[in-house]
Amino acid sequence: SQYNLAFCYRTGKGVKHSFENAVEWYTKAAEQGHNEAQLSLGYRYEYGQGVTQSWEHAIKWFTKAAEQGNIYAQFNLAWAYFIGRGVTKNGECAFKWFMKGSQQGCVRSQNMLGDCYKYGIGITKSNENAVKWYTKAAEKGHSEAQNFLGECYHKGEGVVGLAVVRVLLHRFAVVGHRAREVEPSRDGDVAQDSTRRGADERILHQGREQGMGPARDARPRQGEPQRGLAGSDQG
Repeated sequence: SQYNLAFCYRTGKGVKHSFENAVEWYTKAAEQGHNEAQLSLGYRYEYGQGVTQSWEHAIKWFTKAAEQGNIYAQFNLAWAYFIGRGVTKNGECAFKWFMKGSQQGCVRSQNMLGDCYKYGIGITKSNENAVKWYTKAAEKGHSEAQNFLGECYHKGEGVVGLAVVRVLLHRFAVVGHRAREVEPSRDGDVAQDSTRRGADERILHQGREQGMGPARDARPRQGEPQRGLAGSDQG
């Protein structure tokens, strides 16, 4: 298929590596409504791989894929609105797309939805709902969600009973050995993308702990590209 051919050109599997050829075939598939091709094409525009870098086009293709229910595109779009990268910062739009991804089981969206409720970003602040979504992500092994959930229990925010903390920590420790923070995907884009965005989430969370606020822009780590929606794939 067109998408598979694009994937081969992007990864150099069976053919000479060429972002330009990958973009050509991703575009053909994306224009026919293939949501994974739309997602991958968004990544290419985000980093200028085989095309001139363009936030406008990256957001365009992430949006198309997100509207078809692609959970990775939904997270990317939500993250863009959350930090104001490539689009005007908009808490309501960020919340909307984090919610859509969360309802489909996207662990990263569930963690960020917890943040939205905890800090009142795009929605009325609710410690109870923050705990609800942190719990869903934590149960899947998301370490940041586990940390924030532990803080909620420790401070008594949206929960009752400190005695359950030890039980939760033990349960999460067991889950952590068999759960991954990144959902499986046939495309290497997503794994690399989630790793980099995860690093930026940790920076954002560290900023909160230092009193810098929940909407502090994420900074790329040393050696990472300076552009990107909080760091995306380089595949």
